Amino acid sequence: MERESSVVFDMTWLETLDERPLLETFSTRVTPLVENAGRLMITDRMIYFQHFNNVDPNPVDKFPLRVRTYIYKIQLMFSNI
Repeated sequence: MERESSVVFDMTWLETLDERPLLETFSTRVTPLVENAGRLMITDRMIYFQHFNNVDPNPVDKFPLRVRTYIYKIQLMFSNI
C-alpha cells in the first residue's frame, strides 16, 4: 500500500488542458475474474483510471461523464475454502 500511495495520476493523460480535477484517489477496478489496482481521477468532464501494473494495453482507461458510469464503494469478502 505504501507504493500505491506514493504514485500520483499522470496529468498528461487528460483529454483537454482546461479539465478541472475534482477527485484523485486509490481505487480498484473490478471486472469478471480480475481485480486491478490503480489511481482514479475524476474531472469535470471525464473519469480516468490509471493502472498500477502494465497488464492492460492502455495505461489509462477513459470514460466520458455523459456515458452512464457506475462507481460503487464495495468491500469484497473472500472466504477460505
